[in-house]
Amino acid sequence: MAELAARGTLGAEVRNRDDLIELDAWFPPGSPHEIAEPGAEWRAAGVEPIAVETLADEDWLAAWRAAARPFEAGRRFLLDPREPEESPPPPTDRILLRLPARAAFGTGSHESTRLALELLEAAPPVGRTVLDVGTGTGVLALAALALGARSATACDVDPVAAIHAVENRRLNRVVPSGGRGLTVWAGGLVALAFRARFDLVLANVLPERILPELPRLTAAVDPGGALIYSGLLAERAGEITSVFAACGLAPRDRATAGEWVALRLERT
Repeated sequence: MAELAARGTLGAEVRNRDDLIELDAWFPPGSPHEIAEPGAEWRAAGVEPIAVETLADEDWLAAWRAAARPFEAGRRFLLDPREPEESPPPPTDRILLRLPARAAFGTGSHESTRLALELLEAAPPVGRTVLDVGTGTGVLALAALALGARSATACDVDPVAAIHAVENRRLNRVVPSGGRGLTVWAGGLVALAFRARFDLVLANVLPERILPELPRLTAAVDPGGALIYSGLLAERAGEITSVFAACGLAPRDRATAGEWVALRLERT
C-alpha cells in the first residue's frame, strides 16, 4: 500500500481471497502502465498482476446521494446530506444543518464528528469565540454558532474543503445575534496572527495531522479556554492525553463511541 501511494494511486481496496490477498488500485488517466503493474521486484516477492482495466469516469457519490436521508446527531441536531434544491427541509424540532455530500469531507455521520458534537452540546459555547481546525464541511463551526457562539473561525489545508465550508455557510446562514458568523480560510494554523486566541478550539483530525501543529494549536487556546479534540482511536487516548497535558491542556471530559474517543481539555 505504501509503495502504491508513492506511485500516485488515487485509492486502493484490499480483499482476502482464501490464502491470497487481492488488491485493486486506481490511478489517474494517462498514468504510465508500469505504475499500475508490479515490476520484477514485486514478482520476486510473489505479487502478480491479474488485470489492467480502464474505467469510465463517474460520480462515485451519486448513488450515495440518491439514497441519503437526514439523520440525528447529538441531542439537538439534525444533519441533512441531501442537495437543498432537490429536497425540502424536513419538519423537525432539532437544529437543522444542511451539509450536502459533494466530496469526501463527510456529512457529520462519522463517530468522531458525533462525539465532538456531544461534547460541544455538553458545554454550549454561548457568547464565546470558536476556532475549528480541519473544518471539512464546516459542521462543527456551524454547530457552535447554532449553540450560541459569538463567532466562529474555520480553516482547512485542503482548499476544496474550505470552498465547501463557505458554501455550507451560505446554505445554513447561522449568524448569532450581535455576532459575525463564520469566517473560513484555506490553510493551516500558521496563518493565524501570533496573538490570536479563542475561547474554544475544535479539532476533528487524526493525531498524525494535528500533533505537528500542537504548539500553534495550544497557543490558539485562550487561558481558561478549552479544546475539543476528536478523531482519536481509544487505544491511543492515554498517549495523546499525556501529550496534550504536557502542553498545558488538562483533560476535563470525554465521550466515546465504539473505537473512537473525543476529549475536552482546558488550558491551565
